[in-house]
Amino acid sequence: MALEQTPAGIHRIFTNERSDLELPAAEDMTTTLNELEKAGYLISRYQNPTTDWTFVHVVQLKELLLQSNKIRGVTTFIAGSMALFAFVISIFVSGSITRPLLRIKKMMIDWTMGARTFEERFDNDEVGAIGETFKRMASENQMLSERLVHSELKEREAELRALQAQIKPHFLYNTLDSIYWMATLQKNHDIAQMAVSLSESFKLSLNKGKELIPVYKELKHIEHYMTIQNIRYNGRFELIEDIDASIKGMEIMKLLLQPLVENAIYHGLEPKVGPGTVRLTGRRDGAFLVFTVEDDGVGLRSREAIEQGYGMRNVRERMKLYYGESSSFRITSEAGRGTRIELRFNPMGKEGRWYAESSGI
Repeated sequence: MALEQTPAGIHRIFTNERSDLELPAAEDMTTTLNELEKAGYLISRYQNPTTDWTFVHVVQLKELLLQSNKIRGVTTFIAGSMALFAFVISIFVSGSITRPLLRIKKMMIDWTMGARTFEERFDNDEVGAIGETFKRMASENQMLSERLVHSELKEREAELRALQAQIKPHFLYNTLDSIYWMATLQKNHDIAQMAVSLSESFKLSLNKGKELIPVYKELKHIEHYMTIQNIRYNGRFELIEDIDASIKGMEIMKLLLQPLVENAIYHGLEPKVGPGTVRLTGRRDGAFLVFTVEDDGVGLRSREAIEQGYGMRNVRERMKLYYGESSSFRITSEAGRGTRIELRFNPMGKEGRWYAESSGI
């Protein structure tokens, strides 16, 4: 709507619905405009300085704000829809996370109550990975627990057998002592010496249940063994010891050298015609100890024959387990010329100490 004031003082209002609407003169125009403002119209004026005409533009506020109201409604609807959609999505996403977590929590509670198998299935995501890891850990824990119980039962059985076996040494000692005195009374010195050597050898091999033995005691064990064999074979065998005095007081794994000397007698010198020699050496090599057992017997014909020797296999496996991978067990043999076995290990190496500590030695 537009209102025009002419020089004659006549006002004319132009609108879309009607035109040529004349209003009173200037005195009434102000009143009319005030009434229009009160009726909800927005009024703007402009006076032309040349013609002295005044142009008045009148617009209803509701018409002016009609589009903005529509925009506000549409915006409110879109915002509400987005908020509702986001709320639904948040419920779905949070549920997809919290539900597996609640299942994991339930599994943990069941596990503390004694359950060890779970049938839950998880999706292939981060939370599912946690759930599957827990299931795997629970299963492995169950297996470890069963192994521990089995090991404890085996340990108890071994302790029982050890207690039962303690009766046998006393019986054997008493029997050997009786043999010794009977042989002495009959002046059979060979039998008496064999009984004493066998008794002492048996004591050294038991070593009061300890796994470590000083080198000099291991040498005594070998000497008693050689005494018995020389009585049996009429002094055919000679033992030559070349051991550094500085290592004789050091502790090594018991029955480490004696089985190798025994192997040299049975597989090297016994099949040989005539006398034979076993040479035993021991020395330091930095942090390592090196022992060799060498004979001039018939030798071993193949690697398979070497591996079949129970004594050597037992020593090699025990040494690897006790002293770790830094230890070495080397065999060189030549048919008709003899066999040489070299042991090399660190008696206080890291792996050896760990094994000793874990075994309660």
